[in-house]
Amino acid sequence: MKKSGLTANQIKVIALCAMTLDHLASYGSAIPVLSMYSHFLRIIGRIAAPLFLFALTESIHYTHNRTVFVFRLYFGAVGVGLFTAITNYFFGSSIGRFSGNNILFTYFYTALYVLLIELLKQSVENKNVKNSIICVLAIASTIMPNYISNYLFQEVVSTDWAWDLVNSFVVGPLQVEYSILFIIMGVLMYFAPNKYYKVIILAIFSLGCYYGDRFQTILLMFSPDPYYADPQCWMILAAPIILAYNGEKGKVHKWFFYFYYPTHRYLIAVVEFIYLTVQSM
Repeated sequence: MKKSGLTANQIKVIALCAMTLDHLASYGSAIPVLSMYSHFLRIIGRIAAPLFLFALTESIHYTHNRTVFVFRLYFGAVGVGLFTAITNYFFGSSIGRFSGNNILFTYFYTALYVLLIELLKQSVENKNVKNSIICVLAIASTIMPNYISNYLFQEVVSTDWAWDLVNSFVVGPLQVEYSILFIIMGVLMYFAPNKYYKVIILAIFSLGCYYGDRFQTILLMFSPDPYYADPQCWMILAAPIILAYNGEKGKVHKWFFYFYYPTHRYLIAVVEFIYLTVQSM
């Protein structure tokens, strides 16, 4: 019997629509009809990331192979990065360069930390000191990509395109989109016993965003460009959608979201470029 409410995949579709509206305002801001409603579209867009994060934490629970799942997220993030690097190289001077924004790395680290913490819990419960130490060291080592990319940026990389390539493969947890605080929220959501606790966690972090502007100095310790500030507090609007979750996976479209994420952003930028070109004639 089909349960009432929303499946995980339906929540992802809602998140995808919200993300698209947000990117219409972000990447198509020069188009009057979009700039007119920019503020409203950006508010709607705030629910996209937490909804994807919620769906991610549910997927981790039910996936058959968590290691494969984590690797799929990483290679999905690499694919998005390479798409950005290639389009910037060939069309960046005309259409405009895209920044290194790639939220798939945020989701990758969320899943990676969940996997490592779960392994650590099992090792501690089994009183396996060796594996416990390995897990702790593995968690600590995830900070290394930050130092690697910073070294490459300062000592080796000399062009924007080369930096795009570095960002395609090496992004640390302190460099991810929405900051490491978003990763922490995702990990807490995963270990929350049910959707009601997940919404409470979302509410706490949303409240933190509301007052985030008062703590910019502290936030800059977590990310050079923190998203955890107003208006990110509007992500609380995702709460009713999470509460409507019926516990079912729904129809799965594994790779569609990976392809849609970079291509729709670029198409919006192309449309804006065409519009500006026509207006200048």
